[in-house]
Amino acid sequence: MLETIGEFAGERLDTAESDAVHRRLREYIVSLSVASAGDLHTAAESTTSARLAPDYPNVRVAVSDALAAGEPDDVGRILGAIYPFLISHGYLGEVAEWTGAALAARDRLSTRGLAEALVGGGEIARFAGDLDRAVELKEELATLQVDLHRPNWRTAMLADLADIALDRHDFAGARRYAEECAAAGGGARAALCLAELALREGDLESAQAEARTALAGYEEGAFNHACGLEILAEVARRSGNVTAARDRFRDALRSFVALGDGGHIADCLDGLGRVAADAGDSERAGRLHGVAERLRETRGRRPIRADLPFPDVPGGALEGGRAMRVEDALEYALASID
Repeated sequence: MLETIGEFAGERLDTAESDAVHRRLREYIVSLSVASAGDLHTAAESTTSARLAPDYPNVRVAVSDALAAGEPDDVGRILGAIYPFLISHGYLGEVAEWTGAALAARDRLSTRGLAEALVGGGEIARFAGDLDRAVELKEELATLQVDLHRPNWRTAMLADLADIALDRHDFAGARRYAEECAAAGGGARAALCLAELALREGDLESAQAEARTALAGYEEGAFNHACGLEILAEVARRSGNVTAARDRFRDALRSFVALGDGGHIADCLDGLGRVAADAGDSERAGRLHGVAERLRETRGRRPIRADLPFPDVPGGALEGGRAMRVEDALEYALASID
């Protein structure tokens, strides 16, 4: 009903009035984005993202208007300020197109606008699984001398490159970047990289130790704190501790639900599905994997455990999971089966 009223009101405006309203909306979204940027890198990310979520359609309109008006700097400012929210709540295919359109008009971008488009676009590409594009944008960003909304962005970028190297199965490169990140003061973020590297190398003891170090460096509610919980859950699963794995995946799932991060919600559902498969419950595993698949398709996200094939599950269970509402799937995943 509100959309219908909005369309009717829009038809009543003349061109000058419509342009003025759209400009005011764009100014509001840019200001809101910049004001929200700092909290999106802290334990306040979940509450900030929840506050931004109703404005996602307005972000879409603001970006479209900025591009149509030949003012891509506004798009760069939005991308650089709220890319964590866009990754968790947005549709990455669409958001990646915003990056491409802004950078295609780079002759109109200020140095700061270009840098913000690159930092946001690089992370959006990474989470979407477009690793070559992510590296390309990050390498261009590294050539610029500018302050960004992302804290300690040069150090953080080394950690990003470590994660990308891992996804390319380049363990030596991942270790090099992670160690450079640690030497540059990366602290907990470097520990998170080293935890994931140790996990994929099969060194479960080191993975657990590094993940705990990372958790100690992040407040509960922060995105990277939730990532540390997921690593600890996978360490427990690979160690054969079904109960601990299930509990830790549920903790991670609750954290990512609070963050609204559909991609990592899917990863935790897959984790719980693997736990179920390990326990011989292929029906439950299939349902959880089906939900995870559909979530990733909707959000345009890649699985974090792409290096690990999901166990064979009944086709009917998989389709049953794909048909579940997300709310019902979360209740199903978090329900006790003991």
